[in-house]
Formats: sequence, C-alpha cells, structure tokens
Amino acid sequence: MVWFKVWGTAPAGALGPLNITYGSDSDSRDGAFENGEFKATLPLRDDAL
Repeated sequence: MVWFKVWGTAPAGALGPLNITYGSDSDSRDGAFENGEFKATLPLRDDAL
C-alpha cells in the first residue's frame, strides 16, 4: 500500500480551493485538500519500480 498525505494551513480564502494530483506517470488522480489535510491510498503493484 502506498500512502499519500498532505497537511498544512493557509489564511481563509487565500489559495481558493486546493486540488491535489497524485499517483504515477500512468495513473494520475485528483483529490481535494479539505479541512487542512488530504489523505489517499493506492495499492502497490507487484511490478512497480
């Protein structure tokens, strides 16, 4: 399993809605940064380098 975690703070409205792009070169995904954090998991492929 691969874990992606992003956290932080910013003044309200300073950055607008934040989207997080994560994954690999061949499987790019989007997630939302909400309430000061973002978390996602992906399975680790057996043939991953």
